[in-house]
Amino acid sequence: MSKGSNNVDAPPGNRVANLEAYAGQWVVVQNERVIEHGPDLTQIVDKARSRGIRCPRLLFVEPSRARTAWLGL
Repeated sequence: MSKGSNNVDAPPGNRVANLEAYAGQWVVVQNERVIEHGPDLTQIVDKARSRGIRCPRLLFVEPSRARTAWLGL
């Protein structure tokens, strides 16, 4: 991979649709793949930038609340 390239290969199965495994963590997404993840936002941004991603797309994956009901009032 050349420096500054945004084409980063992620391990198979790390598609954006499978985010449950990253609950409670920050996730860097590139080309519909999880590139970096972890609880420390600064650390994963630094890791993504070291891989050549200048402006990482970030998501915070909320923990599942299967037994929680939400009411909009």
